[in-house]
Amino acid sequence: MTNSTFSSNSANYGGGISNESGTATVTNSTFSGNRAEWLGGGGGGGIYNSYPGTLTVTNSTFSGNSVDDSGGGIYNNFGTLTVTNSTFFNNSATNSGGGVYNRLGTAHLAGTILDKGTSGDNCVNISGTFTDNGYNLSDDATCTDGGIGSANNAT
Repeated sequence: MTNSTFSSNSANYGGGISNESGTATVTNSTFSGNRAEWLGGGGGGGIYNSYPGTLTVTNSTFSGNSVDDSGGGIYNNFGTLTVTNSTFFNNSATNSGGGVYNRLGTAHLAGTILDKGTSGDNCVNISGTFTDNGYNLSDDATCTDGGIGSANNAT
């Protein structure tokens, strides 16, 4: 998906997009005001990526997405996630991971801006692998782990 806008959509998983077992590439796109909700749960207000799914996001914006469980922007469930030069702003999750929730998957972030909005941590990693590939800017310390040029607790 290139130069696309996903706005004001809702689904059980992946308010904007659900990628289950496929390969998805999102470039120059916007996810805003999407919602994932399912029996008090759901995952991925913007995008849900599930095993063995591979999701690559570049130059995209996630803003104002919400979820009843985890992953206001993206929920990566056993999948592979790469996010580059993107922005997560004011997404919310009732449980955790306002920006990115990585559960037993592999996640890489580079050159990405993360503002946690209203749901605690920007990134939550549950028994997966999370790699800071550098030049990330986060208003907390959950998404950056010493990548070159990355900054934590930025305001």
